[in-house]
Amino acid sequence: MLLLMFFQRFQSLKNFYIDEVIGLYPLILYASLLFFAIGLIDLLWHLNKGIVIYVSVLCGIVVVFHVTTTMIPFFTTRTPFRTPLSDFLANF
Repeated sequence: MLLLMFFQRFQSLKNFYIDEVIGLYPLILYASLLFFAIGLIDLLWHLNKGIVIYVSVLCGIVVVFHVTTTMIPFFTTRTPFRTPLSDFLANF
């Protein structure tokens, strides 16, 4: 009886695509960090242009590094940069 209940719950999780929803959380987190960086640059634009250049370059380097390490597993299978986000995007 208990095993049947666990099996029904597992089937319900599969029917509602819970794996895909949980896989979206890192993507939503990265999008929110990107929007935060854009908002920070916009705020600093009106205060000090020198700081904006520094923050923009720093944010650009971080974004390029993150996108590169996420996309590397698409081109090779022997990479230490495999993350759940790259697996999710590969299956998407």
